Amino acid sequence: MATVTHNLLKRASSPIKATVKTSEDNSLEMYGLILGLVVNGMEPGDRLFTNAVNNYFLFSDNEIIDGSTLAKIVEEGLNVKEKITEFSIQDLHIPDQSNPTSQRLRGLQELSQGLAYGLCIKSSDGSFIESKEHPFLDEINTIYEITKIDTDDDIDENDLNEVLNYLVSTIKTISHNTQ
Repeated sequence: MATVTHNLLKRASSPIKATVKTSEDNSLEMYGLILGLVVNGMEPGDRLFTNAVNNYFLFSDNEIIDGSTLAKIVEEGLNVKEKITEFSIQDLHIPDQSNPTSQRLRGLQELSQGLAYGLCIKSSDGSFIESKEHPFLDEINTIYEITKIDTDDDIDENDLNEVLNYLVSTIKTISHNTQ
């Protein structure tokens, strides 16, 4: 799969921290994590999935999630798993054109942050995949670069659509190779 090289990524700024939020609950970053774990072959609700989610919460928010939140996360994971073969741009849940550009780009950053993290977790044992052995290293590096987009920048819809299409294509490709 080719690396996306377009104006949006060429204008990337410094990396965001794991705690950057567009909303109170950091939902797009968490959705990205769920997506990454499922795409990488983890089963929503099993011990490795639960541990990966808890470890991410500890890393980004310094707390363990409660049971009702975990149940919602598992449910979302099952929803993602069910529709992964028909995944589309709408399934990324990025704010649409009716939202301010900065909010849309921040949503893209958050989703990409969680997705990159989730894709780096081994489905076999829950450990981090060494970068030199990751079969989709180029794709993960590109997703990580998306987290650096300047949210105050103007956006060309064609550039944004190219990034979103790249994410969908990458999600489908990795999922196809890990399921």
